[in-house]
Amino acid sequence: MKPRCAADGVLFCVAMLVACVLFSLSVARSAAESEGDAYRADAVVIVNSASASFFDFQRYTQPYLDHFGIPYTVLDIRFSPVSAAIGNYALIIIAHRQLDPADAYLDVAEEGFLARAVNSGTGLVNFDNDLSANGTSSRYQFITDVFGFGYSGTTSGSGINFPWMYRYSTGR
Repeated sequence: MKPRCAADGVLFCVAMLVACVLFSLSVARSAAESEGDAYRADAVVIVNSASASFFDFQRYTQPYLDHFGIPYTVLDIRFSPVSAAIGNYALIIIAHRQLDPADAYLDVAEEGFLARAVNSGTGLVNFDNDLSANGTSSRYQFITDVFGFGYSGTTSGSGINFPWMYRYSTGR
């Protein structure tokens, strides 16, 4: 039996992401069209070129979008605000960590547009894992609105048991 490498897990995650993106782009929007807005079949990729982690988008996310031919439009919040039209896209991709850690680019209205879009059926893939500055409050209100995440005090424990864990032999 050949040992597994760490890249196998990464490739699996990327494959699942691509499958989710393709599924989201192929599913018809269930909400009825209103106000004559045209719905789009592509994704909007939200980035912040002022972020220290912006290059994660160029290094990790963008090559996969390009390789798999996923149609997308880049929205750089440093230069363009998020508008209500964000809900016309089939999918929203938050493309890198620390999208707006200083809360300088996304205001309450823009975060409301994001939450309404997702709650109305637009898909969301979020690569920003920096969701709290201090572990007690959310960095982004739209994440709280969409997922209902909450924060509480520090929790500690001991004696964790995982009886379902399997043991693998790596010997030949």
